[in-house]
Amino acid sequence: MKKFRQFLEEYNNTELNEGGQFGHLKNVYDVNFTFNDLKKFITDSLSGKLDYVEEKTDGVNLMFTVKNGQVVGARNKSDSKGFGVNALTAQTIRDKFKGRPLEDAYGNAIDDLQTAINNLSDKQKDKIFQDGHNWMSVEVMGKGAENVIKYGTSELRLHGTIEFDEDGNHIGSIEKEPARMLDGMLRQVKKSKGNTYDIVKLNRVDLPKVKDFKAIESKYKQQLTTLMKSTGSKGSDTINQMMMNGWEKVLKKYTKDPILIDKLLNRFVNADKSESITKIYKAYPDDKDWIKKLNTDTAKINKDLKVPLEKIFLALGNEILNTMTKFMALNPDKSVQNLKDQLENAIKKIKDVGDTKSLDKLSLELDRLNSMGKIVPSEGITFLWNGNFMKLTGTFAPINQIIGMTYRLK
Repeated sequence: MKKFRQFLEEYNNTELNEGGQFGHLKNVYDVNFTFNDLKKFITDSLSGKLDYVEEKTDGVNLMFTVKNGQVVGARNKSDSKGFGVNALTAQTIRDKFKGRPLEDAYGNAIDDLQTAINNLSDKQKDKIFQDGHNWMSVEVMGKGAENVIKYGTSELRLHGTIEFDEDGNHIGSIEKEPARMLDGMLRQVKKSKGNTYDIVKLNRVDLPKVKDFKAIESKYKQQLTTLMKSTGSKGSDTINQMMMNGWEKVLKKYTKDPILIDKLLNRFVNADKSESITKIYKAYPDDKDWIKKLNTDTAKINKDLKVPLEKIFLALGNEILNTMTKFMALNPDKSVQNLKDQLENAIKKIKDVGDTKSLDKLSLELDRLNSMGKIVPSEGITFLWNGNFMKLTGTFAPINQIIGMTYRLK
């Protein structure tokens, strides 16, 4: 298998960001693949042919580097500017999150990292961090940093490093090798266990070929073919084109004007707002009311158009996660029961409030959840495929959405 860096240099189109200053990691259905690509992905994923597979973590993210020998953290762009000159120390990050569970979670994380990294040579520190140019993404897991999945452990899971410029912008893509190197360095000096956390790299996952491969492959490819037919898409069409097809049907209910349709397709699907909505209203005064409504409902319509595709790949993700035999959760059965308890409580709260918008979203998320089968004690996996570093999730996605809704209830 090629090294991660070599792989990225060859394809040079990977996009990874996840949480805080790390940003967001795309799911398979968020990348503008063709339907032929997606069919190949179904085959490859069910065959276990994904590169650099790791279990995705549901903790809280922190970026850290070593600047002038001191471990400092970043949660936003301003923290990483100037190669960490004004980044967060253990004390300033405690001050930033004072009175919240993250006060100790982040503060203790930087304390443990500082103690551990003090035992490395300057040459080793520079190899990984280059005095604030390279930032390691770490998932903080344990008390104060728990989200939906309860792992029953306190760990700092090393993802890899990203290079930043002086303005705090990402340069290139994540490098996984430094996480492996730092893990090895700390083990060598016997400093991978801190006062609060164990410092370890992410677990590599060996995905087997699923049982009943032909039948399962056929099932998901048929679902994709059905979706293609319903949206008027060809194998060479991209996900973006599928969205265009869907929006065109919506727009043609209101107008037959091809110029207006093209303008609105560009705005609603491609998010091109170079022409202001006010200018469009003025140019089409008789159409203003329905354009205004669609403009307000854009996010919902985009979501509705994409849900059928999401359901296919969330179910596929869950199919693959169910082939895994080892999880980061120390007690997987207990973690699953905890997820079920949280889900049941969230559903009851949402129904008790009775807000129509929330009930509609609950119905959508339960529909997604019920299409997947068995709940697994994992957020999902991250992997390389076709030059893209992505994630696959399963039951976690709708469960996380439902539980998250309870924090926004009035």
